[in-house]
Parts: sequence; structure tokens; C-alpha cells
Amino acid sequence: KQRDAPDVSAVALATLEKAGGKRFLVWVHFSDPDKNGHGFGENSAEYEQAIVTCDEWLGKFAQWLKDKGLYDKTRIYVVTDHGFDEAEKSHRYAPRSWLGTNDNAVIMGGHMHDIAATVLVRMGIDISRLQPAYPGRALIDAQPFIRQQAPAPAAAPR
Repeated sequence: KQRDAPDVSAVALATLEKAGGKRFLVWVHFSDPDKNGHGFGENSAEYEQAIVTCDEWLGKFAQWLKDKGLYDKTRIYVVTDHGFDEAEKSHRYAPRSWLGTNDNAVIMGGHMHDIAATVLVRMGIDISRLQPAYPGRALIDAQPFIRQQAPAPAAAPR
């Protein structure tokens, strides 16, 4: 059932509460941007507000995790399934997807089918054993990139 962000978020937060800090997977589908993109068009006030609303709910999820002391132990993956054609209500020419995450092991590049493979591998599932074979590959680096502050530039010679 398609639900707006506040409704689906209430269900998701209740599910997180039931998990009680045990290992969990919560899949949240925010349909608001898609619904408003098809209904009002890309760049409409309704489309942009739907994105803002979903971002606000993501912030509430992050805060809930922080309040429970779980944020640093939780991997978050935010995915789109497509964009929208500029100033249109369709996505015929906007097939691109993206993945945003707090998982430092994830590397850039890849395809949409790599997203599920990445999540499965990070959950400890050996995707090479899946039958039929899964077409995606995990977008992870064996040595996760650790964000470091860039070194200060060397002093110019005199």
C-alpha cells in the first residue's frame, strides 16, 4: 500500500522500537517524491516539498538511532529508483539512480542491481551462493576509505 512519509515512518519507527536494539533490517519506501513528480512534475513546489519531507523523516530516523545509542552501529542506505525528466511528469530519459550511505566501505560507481548486492553482502550474505546467480556485485572496498583531513599545504620556498 502506498503511504505518505509520515504514515510509513510511523510504521517503521514502531518496527524499530519492537526490535529493542537487536539486529534488524527496516526497509522504508518513501513514495512521496514519485507520486508528486508524476502528479505535478519535476521542479514543481509539490515535488520539491516531497523531497524535503522525506529528508526530514530521514533525520528523525537518524535522531532515533542516536537517542538509542544505535547510530554508530547502523548502516543506512538511501536509494532512488530513477529521476525525472526536466520539467516533466515522466522519467523516460532519467534512468539514473543513486545510493547515499553512512557505510564507509561502499565505493562509488556501479549499477542499480549492485545496490541490493551491496546491502546483502554487508549483512553477511554470500551472494556467490545464491541460485540463480545474482547479477549484481557488492560496491565495497576491501579496505574501506577512511575520511581524513587533507594535510596542510607545504610552505612555499623562499
